[in-house]
Amino acid sequence: MNKILLLIIFSVSAFAQNTISAIVKDKNSKELLVNVIIKTIPESQVIVTNKYGQFTISTPKSTLALVLSCVGYQSYKLDSSEFKLKEIYLETLVTQLKEIEVKSQKNEMGMININSESIRAIPMLMGEPDLLKALTTFPGVLNGREGSSGLFVRGGTPDQNQIVLDEAIIYNTNHLFGLVSTFNPDAINNIKLYKSYFPAEYGGRLSSVVDLSMREGTQEKFKLKYSVGLINSRVIAEGPINSKSSFLIAARSSYLGILALPFYLQYKNDKRNNISNYWMYDINAKYNIKLKNNQQLFLSFFSGKDIFLSKSKNEDVEVKNTFGWTNQTATLRYITRLGPKVFSKSILTYSNYNSGFSLKESELKLTTSDFKANSKLHDITIKQSLDIYCNDKLSINIGFELVKYLFQPSAINTSYSFNMDLLNTINRKFNAQEVVQFTEAKILSKPFVFNIGLRNVIFRNGMNQYFSSQPRLKIAYPINDNSELYLGYLSGSQNIHLLSNNSGISNDVWIPSSQKIKPEQVKQFSVGFQKEINSYSLTIEGFYKKYSNLIEYNSRSGFLTNYTNPYENNVETGGIGKSTGLEFMLKKNEGKLSGWFSLTLMKNKRKFDNLNNGDWYNANFDKPVYISSNIAYKPSNKYEINLLLSVSSGVPINFPESIYRSYNQALGITAKYYSPGKNKYRLPTYHRVDLSYTKHFIAKGKSDKSITFGIYNALFTKNIFYTDYKVKNIYEQNGSIIKTTGFEGSLIGYSIFPFLPYFNFSKTLR
Repeated sequence: MNKILLLIIFSVSAFAQNTISAIVKDKNSKELLVNVIIKTIPESQVIVTNKYGQFTISTPKSTLALVLSCVGYQSYKLDSSEFKLKEIYLETLVTQLKEIEVKSQKNEMGMININSESIRAIPMLMGEPDLLKALTTFPGVLNGREGSSGLFVRGGTPDQNQIVLDEAIIYNTNHLFGLVSTFNPDAINNIKLYKSYFPAEYGGRLSSVVDLSMREGTQEKFKLKYSVGLINSRVIAEGPINSKSSFLIAARSSYLGILALPFYLQYKNDKRNNISNYWMYDINAKYNIKLKNNQQLFLSFFSGKDIFLSKSKNEDVEVKNTFGWTNQTATLRYITRLGPKVFSKSILTYSNYNSGFSLKESELKLTTSDFKANSKLHDITIKQSLDIYCNDKLSINIGFELVKYLFQPSAINTSYSFNMDLLNTINRKFNAQEVVQFTEAKILSKPFVFNIGLRNVIFRNGMNQYFSSQPRLKIAYPINDNSELYLGYLSGSQNIHLLSNNSGISNDVWIPSSQKIKPEQVKQFSVGFQKEINSYSLTIEGFYKKYSNLIEYNSRSGFLTNYTNPYENNVETGGIGKSTGLEFMLKKNEGKLSGWFSLTLMKNKRKFDNLNNGDWYNANFDKPVYISSNIAYKPSNKYEINLLLSVSSGVPINFPESIYRSYNQALGITAKYYSPGKNKYRLPTYHRVDLSYTKHFIAKGKSDKSITFGIYNALFTKNIFYTDYKVKNIYEQNGSIIKTTGFEGSLIGYSIFPFLPYFNFSKTLR
């Protein structure tokens, strides 16, 4: 294979005449710049830097210069005399108060590409900048319940999104029961979401890939920044270690526990019988060093934790309940060039996810009984890839990936009497392995641009082994310099699955494919059109997705509390699904007034033999219409105003159409419910308007400050968060005899996020 690959490289390289290879960095901080656009003059050939700030381009001798441009930076013209430079530095864009322009990055079709700075001002719940929720303002990316951080991309479910932080998988993206995502915006540099065509190096999920890159840490000088918000505070420290290395440490923590301190003191002094507390934190850390010959080494670390604690006491007996979840990742990356046209990435990652709850009962401060139940998932991944830039018409990405999983859906530790055979069955572990080989080629054959990829996967869990070959294709046709058409095809398979109660807390359990639960599969066809008109861009995309081997989990079964019933018995398998949609997006990329309007029209259906009488039904979070608009007004660099509008169809629900009487000798007359079909009805239309105002205090000295005031749900809309079905007995009295003659049912909706003001203060020390 290696000999054939080298033969291809050398043969196609013969047509190249100039090879330009360099790294692009910020002139002040020396941080790598991602998604810098490089355009050749006069040929107008365009490429972008990768996530490591590197690019290689082969050009004819007629090329006179390269023009580099990036959001927030001054354009730079690289003359032919500078083509041998190995590092290129871009200066930050300095704007005059009356001439400020807010520019946005150009996205590829089927991909959302944004930096964290561009979404900080989007109004969010409780004023906390949220990178994942910001993605739901784009077409095809829907949210679930109000306030939740789960993403439903083109009809998929949250577990069908591969969330990657510096190459490591994140298995739970929730803080505060989903009100806040687990990513600290101060630590993130760039976000890419792929929803149509996945590069071949990505896979393992059906709906999308969300690739987040952490910042490298400035090499200019030490900086300290802190922010104080309504529910938590953040602090970030970064700076150079020496001329070749830098570091970044970012931490975030809630102070809900501090707010509950008076109640805790009352509880300790026996002035109240119960207390609740919540604590969450996350830490991001990164170290990078530049070695000889443009070799680089990166070490990244992430840890996040949520804990909910409740205590109650009655005389000398105290009961303590705790539940929560933990995410941890570590990544080691070695980046080097094996020549002017070959870029090598060697990656080692570790991911750990743990969720569960505990119950402890004490009498006279001595533990009398305790019970703990956890669900665990660990993985270790080794990945090696080569990016080969053959010439201006061909580039290749090839590599392999080895993953070792350890699943423990339930781990119980208790002082209660338990049958040991049953306990061993409950606490069983599953070792699984995954071997991946991927190849992708980007071919320029004017006027077409082809991306052709193949991902081959072998997944093994005990005696169960599954193989899948996943081809993918994208064809882009530039109509002119400002317009483009594209066609895409994607085949994917998912070997691990999430059994979830849709709350992001203790019942979330990851399991591997097994003899009963087969790998879920998808095939997606997409088509799109994009046009740039001065400072505006218009994007229209359509898609059709076909699912097979889907699973449906009975979330009411409470797997972690129903131990005698294996989780396989609570999973419906062999389901099929289909999603069809049309997406529109109009975006204003420059000027004092900028932003975007997005519209998603979609149908999302599921079908299982044992559900809904085997008929098609609306998927749980199906939303036929979804509208989002984000508008930013920034007349100067001193202040900005943001408005976010969200309108969507209500999600499907189940409730009885009728109630009838049933007689039981022991219970008497009871109510029985008749529901004609699954997800037949919908909640009312959801709509919300959010506002924010940010004032910047830019000083020439050692600090910059900003303060943000905002309103979540400014129109006080009572959107339904959850429902409850209540039944009222109808009585008939005949003398002293009272009989139940019927029942009256009503569905009641509850809203928990009314008009909610917030603030955030941020200060940077230099």
